[in-house]
Amino acid sequence: MKTKIIKTDWSLDERNYEGSVLFKGKQGYLIHAFSFGLNYEIGEEIDLKEDLNALHSEIDLDVVFSNNPNKELKINHIKNWEYECYGRILQINPVIVDFGEFILETGNWTNDNRAIGEHIYWKIDRLELYFT
Repeated sequence: MKTKIIKTDWSLDERNYEGSVLFKGKQGYLIHAFSFGLNYEIGEEIDLKEDLNALHSEIDLDVVFSNNPNKELKINHIKNWEYECYGRILQINPVIVDFGEFILETGNWTNDNRAIGEHIYWKIDRLELYFT
């Protein structure tokens, strides 16, 4: 999915372009991401499939598979670049999840084919934009 940069804030380190980048998700939700080292420009088009990454906490599979009982596809902004996410697993090896606003690779935390199509809860500690 392609989207455009709406705002940048290089307040952490202006010379190395470290700070926040704001863009719209596929349903129009404004999303804050951390970025370092790349001078994203306002209006610049990015590919979320290629440029989006996330750091997450230790995985508790009971929480992952039980905390989305309403089978939602959505994200909730907590603060800064931190999100609670509700999504559906599209594939494994690596695990790719549709969270409504974006599709994100979450790593290789399961190889069970039965997980495909399951709705999950996911906690993102830091959403990041990076150049591939």
